[in-house]
Parts: sequence; structure tokens; C-alpha cells
Amino acid sequence: MRITTQAVFLAALVVSCSHAQGSVKIKFMSPHDGSRVWVDEEHPLKISINVSGAEFPRDGSVGIFVNGHDTGHRLSKPPFEVAMAELDDRNYKLEARFFDKRDRPTEHVASVTLMARRYLELMEHEEYHVSAEGPRGDGFDGMTGLDEWEIEDSGTRFSSVASDMKELKFDVLWKDDSEDLRMLKSRWASRLSYEQIRQGDEILSAYSDFHRQVMKDKSLWRSNNFLIYRTMDRGLGNQLESLVSAFAMALLTNRVFLVDSTTIHHLLRPPPGLLWHYSTIADNLSHDYIYDNSKLLDLRWQNPLEFPNLLCKDVAQVYTKRFLFIFSDQYFLPALMHNALYRSTLQSWFGEDLFGVLLRHLMRPKEIIVKQAVSFYREHLEGRPSVGIQLRTATMKGHDLTELVHGMDAFAWKDWINSFWKCALLSSPKRAGTAYFIASDSAKAKKLADGTLGNQSFWYKQIITRSTISGHATALIDLLVLSMCDDLVTTTMSTFGYVPAGLINKPAFVVSYQSTCLREVTSQPCFHKWGYLMEAECYDKMEMISPEVRVCGLYSPPNLLPDAVM
Repeated sequence: MRITTQAVFLAALVVSCSHAQGSVKIKFMSPHDGSRVWVDEEHPLKISINVSGAEFPRDGSVGIFVNGHDTGHRLSKPPFEVAMAELDDRNYKLEARFFDKRDRPTEHVASVTLMARRYLELMEHEEYHVSAEGPRGDGFDGMTGLDEWEIEDSGTRFSSVASDMKELKFDVLWKDDSEDLRMLKSRWASRLSYEQIRQGDEILSAYSDFHRQVMKDKSLWRSNNFLIYRTMDRGLGNQLESLVSAFAMALLTNRVFLVDSTTIHHLLRPPPGLLWHYSTIADNLSHDYIYDNSKLLDLRWQNPLEFPNLLCKDVAQVYTKRFLFIFSDQYFLPALMHNALYRSTLQSWFGEDLFGVLLRHLMRPKEIIVKQAVSFYREHLEGRPSVGIQLRTATMKGHDLTELVHGMDAFAWKDWINSFWKCALLSSPKRAGTAYFIASDSAKAKKLADGTLGNQSFWYKQIITRSTISGHATALIDLLVLSMCDDLVTTTMSTFGYVPAGLINKPAFVVSYQSTCLREVTSQPCFHKWGYLMEAECYDKMEMISPEVRVCGLYSPPNLLPDAVM
């Protein structure tokens, strides 16, 4: 790693003229302890240190240590500032130690920890600004266990059911999991047959063996290919759907699947058998080697350029670099599903519930998250009919509905929100003793809910934020409680609502922009960007028809929607 002296002041530094070494005090002004930083040659990590109680250079100097190793660099006069550019994707502990005038280390030391993420040059795009998952405030809010990244999980795959089991007994399934996780899984499995639970187990088991063999043996890293999924600063629904899509692509192309995401690693444990932390590779291979052998596949919503390849090409032949970075916020799996090379393989592996099988395999929430979700369910919903209501008001913000829907008057928020309660009552009336769980981004909706549903409506937390890990954890708890309900009412075009429906393999009710309540045709997520594939050379508007390419909402004007669903 290279350290260069900086001439620019990063903070006002005060240096005392005291000669007494015993009064020396050292403090990091930047970076802050626990911070997350992006670094590369053009954006180095800037370090600023405040030292008081000594006169420089007469009394000594300040040395910099990285993860316990002395860099050999000494700062002998203010400003005490350095820059570090050659950092990999990993956790670091920085120490600033005072050395006396004979260059002997003293007990005067300050330290900070940080996580570095590299600005991969691969992510530069000439037309689109890249907004990757940036540094995020930890904000664990007392949720013990979120701060640690679990390397591997010894639990049981969802699909791992004994082949000789005559009937499903949830109390004996998934014996290696906690009681709360077994409860959660039993709710997901309550609508599934024995065959549906076991769907995909053979290929998932074989892939786990392959994955573990490669990751445990460094000598195999240069002879196998990897697919690294990187998240963006988007909602949890977008992240989970693109995670599932990337994992399926790794299976199809025989790549080792890795995840590079602070959010995913803080919220989820690795699925049994998968050692999916990208840091394992990044800590042991040089950045230059990874960069020289990498390709970034940009599959974000605003970039239509790469999606046709997923539909028409043998992606293993198109993307041949050893490290394929998937950068996406979309559920792009339907493009692979309609690819003539992969469709029959995916169907033979996972049947018709492609999203649900893969999602239930990958969804291993941290124990603290599962515990809180299950405890809430048991206290408020268990033993009675339940309807989960997912109401996302942000879906409508910033959109002129008079342009989206011809002839529609100005949007009436109250009438639209009340449509969710009416839809929930259509699913299960109050007289049946029904409990209604509400997950929403709007605290104002609670008053309206109380007016219709009374004291039978329940909220976990009213305010959810994406700016902290605990905020995402709260959103995941909401999602898990929704997935334990008997029925669902969701918001049109909301990816968050697709996830609980996929977990329980039940088409949800959806409230449209016109305040109508309709039952979805499938539990599979809608592919919002199917229109990107209509100009592909292999596109067939008569053959490429499936529920995933239905009209998702009215973000696209009618003339741009796929012919197959008009």
C-alpha cells in the first residue's frame, strides 16, 4: 500500500508546545471510527490527525500502522495528514502512534476502524452515472448481531426434506435451524406440497458442494469463474430480486456466486453451503489481478444496453472474464427464463415457481431479525385469519397521474389509501376475527386505517428509513411478518410487495393507481423492463409470453408496453 503526504489541510490542527512527553495526546480527525469509505487512485482515503503535548520535530514523530503493521511512514511536523490509495475491499484498523526522538514507539496511540470499498474502474459508464451502494451509517439501534458479517451458516436448506417423508411435519423439518426460523419456514411452506418444498434441492445441493470446494481451496480460484453481485442504493425489494436473478445466472453459467453488499451481509446469513462473501477473494487476490480479469455487467433500470444479451445469447460465451460483476436493481431473471438456451433447464430445476424456490433458498435473515418478526406474529396474528397490507405511498410521489392515466382527475390520496383497507376486507372481513398487519412508509396512513379496521390493525414500526442498517432491518422484519400472513394486499409496481408473495407462493391482491383491487395472476415478480427486450434480435412477441411480462403499472405509456401483453 502506498502512503503519500498531502499538502491540503483537512481539518484545523492544534499542536501544543509542551515538552512533556507524558502529556502527548493523539486523536484522529478523519476518518471517523466505524466509517465506510470509497477509495481509488483518484479518491484516496484522507487521514487527518490531531496531536497535542509535544513540539515537532524536536520531540519525535507520528507513525501510521495498518492492521497492526508499521507502514514505516513518519509524520514529523504538522499538518499531520496522509492519503492512502491502495486499499482493498475489507475492514481496516488504523493506528497513529507517537515515536520519541530516537524513533522508539511510546504508549501514546489513537485508533479507528473503517471499511474500504474500491471505486472499481469497471463501473465507469459513458452514458449513465453509477450510483452504487455507498457508505452507510451503521445505526444498528441496539439490534445485537447486525454489526457482524457471518461467514457461513450450518443450518438446513429450505428444500432439504427427507425423500421418504410420508407427510409434512414442520416440527421435525429443518432440525438444524432455530425454533423461530423453523416457525418462519413453516409459514412459507404452509401452502406448498411436499414436491414443491423439495423443488430444486438436487441442483442446489450439488451447487453448494461445488461452491464450498472452490472457496475452501485457493489453488482453484484461478481456474474457476466467479459472479459477484453488487447492490445499489435502492430499496430492499429491488436488492432481493436482483440478488435472486444474479444467483440464477451463476447457476446457469457454472460460476461461483459471491455477494459484495453491506446491506445484504448485515441482514442475511449465507445460505447453507455457500461461502458467498466477496471479501474472501478480495483479501487474498490483488486488486490489479481482479481488475485485469473483470467485466462489469450493468443491469440497472436506466441502462437498456445489456439486457438483450440475456434473452438472446449464450451468456457464458459473451461474458468470459473470470470475475463478472453484476450491478443491478432489477428482477432480470425473466430474460434468462425466455432465453431458448436456458428455459428448459430452469424449468426442470425449479418448476413454475422459479422466483419462490430461489428466494426461499437465499433468505436466511439474521437471528435477531427472525426473532423479532416471529415474536410480533405470535403476539398479534397467530391463531386467527390474517391479512398483510403493504402500502407504499412513495410509489406515487413525483408522478403526474393526469399524464399516466388518460382522463383521470387529480389524485385523491385519501381515496387511494382507503382502497387498501377495502381490499383487505374483501380478502377477510373483520367479523371473522381477522387481524390486519400494515407495512407502510406513511405514518399518516395509520389514522385512516384505524377509521376502517379499528383496533384490529397492527404496525411493527411506522417510520422506516433506508439510511441505516437498522432501518433496512426494520423493513425486513415488516417483510417477514407479511410473509407469515394468510393473504396479502400490495401496492402496484412496488418490488417490496413482490417478495412476501414470492415467499409464500400466493398471488396477492394489488391496489392499482385507479384505486381498484385486483388479484394478481401469479406470485412471480413483474419484470418492469421487459420493454428493453422488444428490439432484441430474438424477440418473439407470440412465443415470449408469461405472467412475469404482464403490465406492471403505468410507468410506461401504452405504446411502449410489450405487444405480448396488450
